[in-house]
Amino acid sequence: MAISDEIQALANAFGTGDILRPNLYWVEILTPEWKSNWSLLVEATSIPESKLTTVASSAFGYPFTLPGDFQPETEWEVSVYCNAELDVKKMLDDWLDKFMDRETNTRSQDLSTLTANAKIYLHDRSAKHNEQNEDIGSLEDAIKENITQFYELEKIWPKSVGSIELGYGTTNAVQKIKVVFGIRGVKKLAKS
Repeated sequence: MAISDEIQALANAFGTGDILRPNLYWVEILTPEWKSNWSLLVEATSIPESKLTTVASSAFGYPFTLPGDFQPETEWEVSVYCNAELDVKKMLDDWLDKFMDRETNTRSQDLSTLTANAKIYLHDRSAKHNEQNEDIGSLEDAIKENITQFYELEKIWPKSVGSIELGYGTTNAVQKIKVVFGIRGVKKLAKS
């Protein structure tokens, strides 16, 4: 394939929307059993990395590596917006406290009810919303309708809830909190 053909193929992909746009996503963190009616507005996230370990080997004195075992990702980092009453920070701290009592330093005995699942939805650029056209519905409905694929993060729990940075020089900033979740597994699922 000539370079001009590759450039034309790339231009066509951009024109038809066949290129993943990193700003077209939606995150849903499902409520743990002990908590009800909560939501987090996620400003930034990532799809966890997939990787294989390598095994060193050699033949006739020449070293080489072979693919080894699958190494699952164990952490997932998100940046969430925090409201003025700090409800998001309090909610995440409460979730963290369910695992380990800060005063007595004792671990919870029932960890199974403390984890939750999360989903990262990727959607295409055809998710349109028009306030005047009632047939289209809400923006959330339009996004759900145009999901191309999604990832489910299984059995997540907060490992760390970031600090809230304060400063006089941040007059035009919106408060965000970095949250690192532990995860047990990731499944890539096709749109059903």
